[in-house]
Amino acid sequence: MVPGSMLDATVARRWVATAQAGLRARRLDIDALNVFPIADSDTGTNLLLTWESAAAALPPATDDEHLGQLLTLLARGALLGARGNSGVILCQLLRGFAAALPTDCAGPEQLTAAFARSAQEATAAVVRPVAGTILSVASAAADAAVAALAADGGVSLLDVVDAAERAATSALARTPDQLPVLAEAGVVDAGGSGWLVILTALSSALQGLPVPQTPSLGESLDDAASPELTRARGPMPPLHADVDSDGYSYEVQYLLSTDPSRVADLRQELDAIGGSLVIVGGDDLWQVHVHVDDAGAAVEAGVRAGIPSRITVTRFAEGAAAGDLLANLGQPLPGAIVPHRRATDRRASRAVVAVVPGESYAALFEAAGAQTLVSATCPSRAQLEQLITDAAAGEVVVIPNAPDGTAIAQEAAEAVRSRNDDVSVVVVPTSSPVQGLAALAVADPDARLSDALVAMAEAAGATRVAEVSIAEQEALTNAGTCRAGDALAMVGGDVVLIGTRIDEVAVALLDRLLDGGGELVTLVTGAGAPAGLADHLVAHLETSYPLADAIVYDGGELDPPLLVGVE
Repeated sequence: MVPGSMLDATVARRWVATAQAGLRARRLDIDALNVFPIADSDTGTNLLLTWESAAAALPPATDDEHLGQLLTLLARGALLGARGNSGVILCQLLRGFAAALPTDCAGPEQLTAAFARSAQEATAAVVRPVAGTILSVASAAADAAVAALAADGGVSLLDVVDAAERAATSALARTPDQLPVLAEAGVVDAGGSGWLVILTALSSALQGLPVPQTPSLGESLDDAASPELTRARGPMPPLHADVDSDGYSYEVQYLLSTDPSRVADLRQELDAIGGSLVIVGGDDLWQVHVHVDDAGAAVEAGVRAGIPSRITVTRFAEGAAAGDLLANLGQPLPGAIVPHRRATDRRASRAVVAVVPGESYAALFEAAGAQTLVSATCPSRAQLEQLITDAAAGEVVVIPNAPDGTAIAQEAAEAVRSRNDDVSVVVVPTSSPVQGLAALAVADPDARLSDALVAMAEAAGATRVAEVSIAEQEALTNAGTCRAGDALAMVGGDVVLIGTRIDEVAVALLDRLLDGGGELVTLVTGAGAPAGLADHLVAHLETSYPLADAIVYDGGELDPPLLVGVE
């Protein structure tokens, strides 16, 4: 096939890989352009994570792949992993492409229709569209593709894409004239910049160019990207500066399983309490994004409309991703919070139940007011159902304390609710006991259940988790080769430091964690911890990080020798 003559599954896969490399290379620079609607400097990150979720949904390549099916899977993956306002809009752009290209390959006419449909559906998904954003760039690209096809019946597929890319470049340059906050900050729109990266990747894929090697994330656009993405009108405002944003305190986002007939009412309810509202999806699964002052009310609206999951809450004032509960561990997000509405409005008693790996942890959690289930491995759904039922409360908060525990806890919660509509069961995903302890520390029995969940999610999500363990055998790790008996510092399951002494490795690990900031350090010593380890670490914190408080727990017989949480 002549390069640029046809878009098929092979070219689409090259597009996905090229766009992923481009977004990864330009992530930090697109982040730096992000001042609208909130100057939280995460648009490049959100676009990359959304695209990576889409790419991860693709199966291994086969010789008889179908373009339409591939794009449908790509759009589905983006829907499941959409992050932030820009990621949700990107998801809808991909859904428009998939809907317009149900065939095994596409020529200029089909691709032009895909450009048009994607822009139309993305704009329709935003309740109050704003000029000078990714929507403007996508619409300009679509209009140019339509015009190119109409001007010359012999136009090639690559001609259509080139026309769209040129128009997107011009539209991006005009975004500061359309949106005063961009002009004030001296930047072009961040989301539109990301869409241009994706269009450029499509052009490269059609030409058969190899997927580029990803440069350093710190490489600047001045050196690595086209001039239209660079900042040309002065320095960036400080992070989270009070520029012309929509003024809300929280970003709330969740997947919603519901009947399409309920979406219109949800859209109206959320529009009344917030801004930057985008709802995308179809059939029975939707991605909801909104900026609000009352995060609990946004969650409750989702509960009334269906079953929300993968809830994330970001507090703009602090720039902290409160609900990205596993982002600090470098793990994919599981379903986050699954609330179930009670049939009555009566005030219910509330219980917190937690799964813990041993009796020492059980004592810690019970002292903090939780009922516990001791299980060295992930418990069964039946065990969790029994734990929830035995709590004998109208509202039950489940803390699973394991990476694999959230999904089973959600299943147990739904099973209990299906048998008893008078019980509300919610799951706060915690991958480690130190995250569970952080969530328990802020649990307010007098707050609304949804507000209590937000507070617990913030505490758990803000806690970075690490551990120091002992190598059992020689092995090759990300930090080099370790030998049996070496002390290993691990973050998110990856070895980051290797040493011969637990205390030395532990101090180096604390330094690494606290370089990113931190106000509260939780230390849990377990089996194999040398005598005086906790005292040694607390002394180091007092000397080197006097503003950080420390809490020490005795984990007793449990491994690892040291578990660390930094909040």
